[in-house]
Amino acid sequence: MKRKHYIAGLAALTLIGTMTVCPAVSASTDHYNDSSKTGTEEAWSAWQADWESVASDFTKVSITPGADETQLNFAWYSEKQDGDATPVVHFGTDAANLEAFTGESGDVNTDLTGGTAYEYNHVTVTGLQPDTTYYYTVEKNGEQTEPVEYKTGSTDTLKILYVGDPQIGASKGQPQGRLSENSDNLI
Repeated sequence: MKRKHYIAGLAALTLIGTMTVCPAVSASTDHYNDSSKTGTEEAWSAWQADWESVASDFTKVSITPGADETQLNFAWYSEKQDGDATPVVHFGTDAANLEAFTGESGDVNTDLTGGTAYEYNHVTVTGLQPDTTYYYTVEKNGEQTEPVEYKTGSTDTLKILYVGDPQIGASKGQPQGRLSENSDNLI
């Protein structure tokens, strides 16, 4: 019985602590909507105006870090057409002479895309060096995009704080642990 009271007390303290900390966290992100800190007012206004058209464009390329500092992941959807998607990224330091990196593709559940058939594309580029300017193009349904510049930074000075709350199992209403009716142990 003592364990149940302890857990209830701990939950109450956690709630009070969260309520105390949350306003500070919210205030610390206000600068994301402040154009004086994110760029010029004109650039911010243009980004906001363009957001509605890009927010639901599944064919936009997403770039994320790879397994280490020498890798970069590219992902995008291609509208399903005759034949397979072309998961190819052309990448290198010379925009006129890019190396082709091939990845994987597959069907996307149409429930996620408003009934439109897409294929996902995923490519990992390897061999990146710090403090280097690169260029890339992406093949979308066999058509190569215009070159885009990408700059790497130094990994010696990069500091990241990564915080997550995945709620594993909670999306299906399945808690990770609960108290047993007949025991003070978690099951």
